[in-house]
Amino acid sequence: MNISKEPHQLIGTVPFLIVDDLQESLEFYEDKIGFKASLLIPDKNPFFALLDRDSVSIMLKQIADDIHPIPNGSRHEYADLDLYINTYDPDSLFEEFKNKDVAFHRELHDDLEDGLRFFDVKDNNGYVLRFSRRINNPPK
Repeated sequence: MNISKEPHQLIGTVPFLIVDDLQESLEFYEDKIGFKASLLIPDKNPFFALLDRDSVSIMLKQIADDIHPIPNGSRHEYADLDLYINTYDPDSLFEEFKNKDVAFHRELHDDLEDGLRFFDVKDNNGYVLRFSRRINNPPK
């Protein structure tokens, strides 16, 4: 990726996910898939969190008892992907998650039609996170 200092240059995105229980979500994202909370609002009994791992960030927010997550897969079975996260080495990441007893939505495999090597994880809210690299982009 070529990052310049042009004012109009896009340099990233941070998805915003509604969750049912922020504490349960923090436990999943931190304990299972290695993200760390860099911001909790408020400090006591937070309802919002910014989580980071390497150069990927995700925002989580618990809103109200009657406002629930709506993962894409709950709307249509062919659109079950919520987050696509690029990684240079999905194989080693898969092993890391496997060693932490993460439940996989799809096991590590090559999808030759899409040209991807990936696996999917479903979080505690039903969101599907894909960890992937292009097959023609091997690890460095």
